[in-house]
Amino acid sequence: MNDGLPTRLTVGLLAGPHTGNEHEALRHTLEYMGINCVLAFIGRPLDIQHILAGKHPLFALADHLLLCVHGENGHIVLPELAPSRYKQDEIRGMLSPPALRQFAYLPRKWIINTGCGLGTAEWAQAFLQAGARLYIGASEEVEGNSSLMFVCRFYYELIQNRCSPEEAFERGSQMDTETRLFRYFTRRTGPAPHER
Repeated sequence: MNDGLPTRLTVGLLAGPHTGNEHEALRHTLEYMGINCVLAFIGRPLDIQHILAGKHPLFALADHLLLCVHGENGHIVLPELAPSRYKQDEIRGMLSPPALRQFAYLPRKWIINTGCGLGTAEWAQAFLQAGARLYIGASEEVEGNSSLMFVCRFYYELIQNRCSPEEAFERGSQMDTETRLFRYFTRRTGPAPHER
């Protein structure tokens, strides 16, 4: 049983470039389950930097952050701006775990990352060291429909069946070979037992 969920769960969705309308499908599904959703589009790198630094007031109140991003070569793809449009300290190129460590502040947040290849120990440690309670991501390239189904099943198990996050992860990740690419990390345990 999962008695650790707030009465009304709030999930912050970050919609990155090259992810289609995954964020909309997830938002509608989660809201149908009774979850409050806050949605932000990553129009420039500074957007994700502010949210992951805890500087966005609505996202600071979110219990979970759901990163609908594109992963490439172990990095999060960010919007590319004209050189003159970047602000001071704004990331240029892609977001890496070392760069994330420079600004992230995510106390007690649950982080679910749908980007391909971002379910690694390096990414997990960057988020967990920033204060996150748990981190979930796909270890390799994952098919888009499978990513969507994994997240929906994870939240279905949390909300409908009142599963613990570990149980919800196990049930969501066991649907097929693609959903088995997702990995679960916590500060307490590192990877889930079946991934060691």
